[in-house]
Amino acid sequence: MADLSHAAAGPAAGDAHAVRWPGSNVRSVEFVRQVSIAFAIPDALHEVVARYALELSRHMTIRDVADHLGVGWDLIKEIQKADLQRRFQRCR
Repeated sequence: MADLSHAAAGPAAGDAHAVRWPGSNVRSVEFVRQVSIAFAIPDALHEVVARYALELSRHMTIRDVADHLGVGWDLIKEIQKADLQRRFQRCR
């Protein structure tokens, strides 16, 4: 069995670390960067989830909808905000 004792102790904060993963050319970083993933959720699915969240938010609180969907309340709030802006953009 491989010795993983060195993996348990993480590096100290602020140290530069060598990062290597397939397809990367980053050698040393002092911050965390999100790696783009080849697969993603299609936009159509985002729209379906947004419509579902809007329908639920007509009957539930923002927090209840967020808990039900497993997302943060701020995402539900952004969905509602975008919907209101879309619906009332010509009422100026």
